[in-house]
Amino acid sequence: MCAQCHGGQGEREILPPFTYVPGEPLDKYIDLGPIDSAADVDVHGKQGKLLMKSRCYQMSADLNCSTCHDVHKPEPDLAAMSQHCLSCHNIEASVTHLNVGDGIAKNCIDCHMPKLESKVVYLDVNGKRIRPRFRTHWVKIYSEIELQ
Repeated sequence: MCAQCHGGQGEREILPPFTYVPGEPLDKYIDLGPIDSAADVDVHGKQGKLLMKSRCYQMSADLNCSTCHDVHKPEPDLAAMSQHCLSCHNIEASVTHLNVGDGIAKNCIDCHMPKLESKVVYLDVNGKRIRPRFRTHWVKIYSEIELQ
């Protein structure tokens, strides 16, 4: 259901949005298009597609938006959100754990789901384009270059 608004442009409606029944396969209601891991999907409005590009999503039988987000509660802090990651991932197996220690368990999100600059959304302020940053839902290991 989330992807009906957060899927971004280019999706094709199959059935009307308010006919969706939570728990039903989303692809009965909306076609988000093919998942192309090589395609450059913008960070704004394509959270569903970005999540589908993630190895976490591809390896999981049940990872979806509500795994981490509860629409009936305020968003928890990053430490609480990171607990969802730790239900599958062992931080001790991480190279970062050797350098940082147990503190990495408090914030998986900022490194593996960083806020990235949108390529399609911008504000025009006194003739200067300012591109806002949105949290990506493509969960992966980012290089320093990708984070700039």
